[in-house]
Amino acid sequence: MPFVYEKKIKKNKKGDSLQVQKPTHRERAFLNPKHSAPGNMTLEAALMLPLFLLVILSILYFLVIMDFQLKLQMKLEAIARETARTQYLGEEIPGYAYLKLMGGLSSPENGKWLENSFISGGSSGLGIAQSDFSVKDGVIDYVVNYEIQIPFIPDRIMTLPFVQRCRFRTWTGSSLSAEGEDGQQVVYVTPGGAVYHMDPCCTHINLSIQKRAIYELEELRNAEGGIYTECSLCEEGEVKGETVYVTEEGDRWHYTLSCSGLKRNVIEIDIGDAGDRRLCSRCGKEE
Repeated sequence: MPFVYEKKIKKNKKGDSLQVQKPTHRERAFLNPKHSAPGNMTLEAALMLPLFLLVILSILYFLVIMDFQLKLQMKLEAIARETARTQYLGEEIPGYAYLKLMGGLSSPENGKWLENSFISGGSSGLGIAQSDFSVKDGVIDYVVNYEIQIPFIPDRIMTLPFVQRCRFRTWTGSSLSAEGEDGQQVVYVTPGGAVYHMDPCCTHINLSIQKRAIYELEELRNAEGGIYTECSLCEEGEVKGETVYVTEEGDRWHYTLSCSGLKRNVIEIDIGDAGDRRLCSRCGKEE
C-alpha cells in the first residue's frame, strides 16, 4: 500500500501567506562573510611563526657569542699580561711565550670552560698557529682562531670562523747604561727630526707645557726672552677659547693639547744609526 507524504504549510492566522523564519544572531554571524576568516590567513600565520621565532633565536644566539668572545678576550689578556710580567725570568727557556699560552689555556678552569663552549671541537678546536712567540721587539703577540657551531646545522655544513688577538709589551725594563747592545752610544731622535739628542730629558723632546690665559700672552716671555706667536698647525679648525698652551722653550702658543706641535714621539737608537742628523745644540756640543 503506497504511502503519501504531504508537506503541511503553516498558515498565518491573519492570512494564507507563508511564515518567514529569521535566522538567529549566531547564525547571522556565521553566514556573514565579514566575520569569516579565510583559510589562507591561517596558513600564512603557520608559516610566519617559525620564521619569526628563528629570527629572535638567532639574535639571542649572537648575543651569547659576543659574551663568549668577551670572556675569551679577558682570559687571553690575563695570560699575555702574566707572560709579559715574567718574560725576563724565562728568557733562557726556549719557547717560553708558547709554554705560557698553552699552560694558561689548558689550566683546569680554562680547559673545562673551553671544552663546554660553543667552539667546534671544544678546547681542541682553538688554534694558535698565527701567534708570534719570538717576542720580537719585546712584544708578545697572541692570536687564537676558532669556529663557532650554529644550532641545528651540522659542523660539516657551516660554521662561523673567528679570530681574536692580544698584544702586550714585555716588562723587561730598560738599561741604565748609555750604551746599546752592541756597545755604541745611545741617542734619542724624533721621526722626521733633523737633530739627535744625548739626553732623553732634553727640553727639545721633553716639553714642559703650561696652561695660560690668552690675555697673558702680551706680557709672557719664553726662556730666551722671546714672545709667543700663534701656532700655524692649530690656528685653523680649532675652537678659539680663553685658554692657550705654551712651553718655556718654545715660541708658539696653541689652542689645544692635541696639537702635533706639543707632541714628541721619542725613539732610542744607536748613534751609528743617526745618519745625517746633527747633534742638538741644547743638550750637546757640535761636532
